Amino acid sequence: MRIAFRLEPTARARSLFSPLQFPTKDTSLVSLVLAEQPFVMELPHMSPASCELRSVIRFLAAKKNSAKDIHTELCQVYGEGCMSSGMVRRWVREFENGRTDVHDEPRAGRPSVSNETIAKELLLRKAPFHRLVREIMLRASNQVYMIQSSALVALQEAAEMYLVSFFEDSYLCAIHAKRVTLMVRDMWLARRIRGGS
Repeated sequence: MRIAFRLEPTARARSLFSPLQFPTKDTSLVSLVLAEQPFVMELPHMSPASCELRSVIRFLAAKKNSAKDIHTELCQVYGEGCMSSGMVRRWVREFENGRTDVHDEPRAGRPSVSNETIAKELLLRKAPFHRLVREIMLRASNQVYMIQSSALVALQEAAEMYLVSFFEDSYLCAIHAKRVTLMVRDMWLARRIRGGS
């Protein structure tokens, strides 16, 4: 069973449009309403990117607006918690001193390492690790066994993954103890938590 509705325009709807603009089959009512009314932003943006805010600050500072006016305008558009007035003053000062980039400058410190970099490079050197594996094999069986190079690489990758996760857990124990320095007792605690003796 199919029910079809046909909506006839009311007198109020006809009064919104001139006779030439009244919606036909080709045009929609929504497009005509949007074309007639100016765009008004009703809700503030939620959590804008910091570079977007800085671009707005740079634009308004170039128009010679004061930092207070810029902060007021930002709060009206993006909400009260978008940026503090001190940060707005700082960025206005930066742009007045000739800065043009709105993005953060790279910080000093340890560079980020992606998973691809870790996968390509081994943390331990190959030769000392291979000697260690051969020494353990010799102690365990008193015989010299041959081992494939691919098996040594797989063993080294597994050992490195275990060591990295073990040190991560140990460092979490140090952070839990409100320390930055890793100590032997953190490693003991990490081993006990993991179920080792």
